[in-house]
Amino acid sequence: MTSVLTKTNRWQAAVYLTVGLLFVVALLVTLDRGSMVSAAQTDLKSIYVDDELPVGDGSSPLWDLAPEAEVPLSGQTVAPPFKINASIDTIRTRSIHNGTWVAFRMEWDDSTMNEGGGSDDYRDSVALQFPVHGGEPFVCMGFVDSEVNILHWRADFQRVIEDGPLGINNIFPDAKVNIYNQADDPKFITARSLGNPIAAGEKPSAVEDLIATGFGTIESQEQVNTTGWGNWDGKTWSVVIARPLITNDVQDTQFKTGTETPVALAVWNGEERDVNGKKSVSAWINVAVEKIPTAAGPTIDSPPAGGDFSRAPVVIDNSSDAALWALSGALAVLAALLIFVPAVIFIADRRKSA
Repeated sequence: MTSVLTKTNRWQAAVYLTVGLLFVVALLVTLDRGSMVSAAQTDLKSIYVDDELPVGDGSSPLWDLAPEAEVPLSGQTVAPPFKINASIDTIRTRSIHNGTWVAFRMEWDDSTMNEGGGSDDYRDSVALQFPVHGGEPFVCMGFVDSEVNILHWRADFQRVIEDGPLGINNIFPDAKVNIYNQADDPKFITARSLGNPIAAGEKPSAVEDLIATGFGTIESQEQVNTTGWGNWDGKTWSVVIARPLITNDVQDTQFKTGTETPVALAVWNGEERDVNGKKSVSAWINVAVEKIPTAAGPTIDSPPAGGDFSRAPVVIDNSSDAALWALSGALAVLAALLIFVPAVIFIADRRKSA
């Protein structure tokens, strides 16, 4: 009799444990649902200005009309080359548009300016990533049938625009002595001869217009519909990237006023030899492109129409992403317990019966 009661009690305990675990799962899902909903709120506002956009001037008073979003960054740890810890923790972002073009200003602290150029030199850069077909594709450069459009400002491209193309002797100072005497002959610079835009002597813009469908798929677009410029003041980079709201390129993200579009950011720190996947990245946030006011547009000294947008920084909270990962881990542990506990009781009873 004792054996039967013990067996019954064990199975009752297993049932109670299962019900209790399911209740915990339901509670976690309910609590996390609120955080996932809050993550969908607008994080960045692109404010309408009735003026020409200051593409080359990150200090223009027009930027003060837009609220600043402080976007947290973390190291890229999904695919090699990894960056375990972000060297840039936060990037401060604002956006304005004039009904035809949209511009983004990114600022981050950096005590060194790295323009690349040499064979062992790395460059500072920043990129904006947008989904081509809407939604939120895989944040690490999209996925098959979920392309992302990437606008990538590079300090080395800007250096070429300012100082002219780099010769082989700039990159490899001893090339003519150690390798061959005709180092500047185009046929010896194979990537440039084949039209590789990275190796091209002339740069049409300091910003690359790229398309990607996942790791290792990034390509330069034939049609470059973006421009931008960066300034370094000795401790901070201020970079402006601009492009038309609407283009005729099917590989470009199209921006419509009065709507929201996801955007993700990435920063490369040349001083820490960041390159390719070794970068500091953000999660997806939303940018809301303000509707064009029906009345006269705002001036530099007046707030934009459509609301009193505070100039106080907006702190982006990506805690919901961490909560989602925590929930996934909790679900995995609970699922394992739901299988493991009854299995142990069943095996113990079978052995006792035998």
